[in-house]
Amino acid sequence: MVTRKFKETNYATVKEKLCSDAQFNSFDGSYDIILKINKRDYILKVKFSDDCKVLIWSATEVTHNDDGENTYTIITCNNILLSLLNILLWQKSVISDKNAEK
Repeated sequence: MVTRKFKETNYATVKEKLCSDAQFNSFDGSYDIILKINKRDYILKVKFSDDCKVLIWSATEVTHNDDGENTYTIITCNNILLSLLNILLWQKSVISDKNAEK
C-alpha cells in the first residue's frame, strides 16, 4: 500500500476530481478508479483517509488481447503502485508541486 498526503486546502478538490468517474465499493469503502495507458486499463483500489491522504493498496492490470480475451494481473508492488497513482493524478490534472506535501 502506498499513500500520498495533500495539503488540507487542496484535499477536497483532489478527492472530487479522482471520484468524478470512480465506482464506490460499499463493502470496504474504497473506490475503483480506471486508469488507461496505451491498450491497458489499470483498476486502482483507492481509499481516502480523514488526514488528507490518498491510499492505494492494489491495482489490476487489464490487457485487451486481439482475440477478444482479457488478461488480468494483480499489482501489489509499492513502486509500481506509487507510479500509477502519480500518473492518475497527472491525468486528472490534480498533481502539482503546490498540492503535494514534501
